[in-house]
Amino acid sequence: MPAHGPLYCPRCGSDRLQPIKSNGIEPNAGYTCQGCSQTLRRRGSAWLYAVFTALGLVMVPVGIVLIAIGMSLSQPRALFGIAAIVLGLVCGVYAVFRFRHPIPLLVRPEGVNWSSPANRKSAPSRPQPNTEATPRVRWRVTGTAEETGAEVAREVVAESEAEAAAVAALDGMTVTQVDQVT
Repeated sequence: MPAHGPLYCPRCGSDRLQPIKSNGIEPNAGYTCQGCSQTLRRRGSAWLYAVFTALGLVMVPVGIVLIAIGMSLSQPRALFGIAAIVLGLVCGVYAVFRFRHPIPLLVRPEGVNWSSPANRKSAPSRPQPNTEATPRVRWRVTGTAEETGAEVAREVVAESEAEAAAVAALDGMTVTQVDQVT
C-alpha cells in the first residue's frame, strides 16, 4: 500500500490494485484493478508522458530535415532521419497510449454500486462507513497544481476543513483556500 493510504479504482471503486511490473521504460508502470481489470497509470507520471510527447513532436521534424539533407548531399544521413522519425513516432504513440489510462483515486468514488461482486471481494480492506454524528459536507479547495503550476479548484467531500485540505494536498495541490459549499 502506498505511503498516503489506499488507492481506489475510478471505474469500480475497488481498493484491490495490483502493481504492474517494470516495462523497461518505467520502474513502476502503474496498477491493474483486480475488481474490473482496468489498467491505471501511476500517480504523478504525467510529466514523463509530457516528455515523451515533446520528444516525439521534436524528433519527427528533425528526422524529416535529416532525410532532406542526406538526400541532397547523397550521404547516409537519410538513415539517421528515418531512425529519428521512428523514434519520435514510438515515443509519441507510447505517451498517448499511457495518457489515456486513468490514475487511481485517493478517495473512494461516490455513486459506486458496492453490492456488485467486484466490489464485495474487497470488503475486508474497505474503510467502515462513518457512523458518527459528524456530517460529511462539500468543501471547495483552491490552490496550485504541483505538476503544472496552474491555479486549480476542486470539490472534496470531507468532515472538516482540515480533512478537505489534506485530501487536496495528497492529490498534488498546494492549498491556498478552503470554503464550505452550501
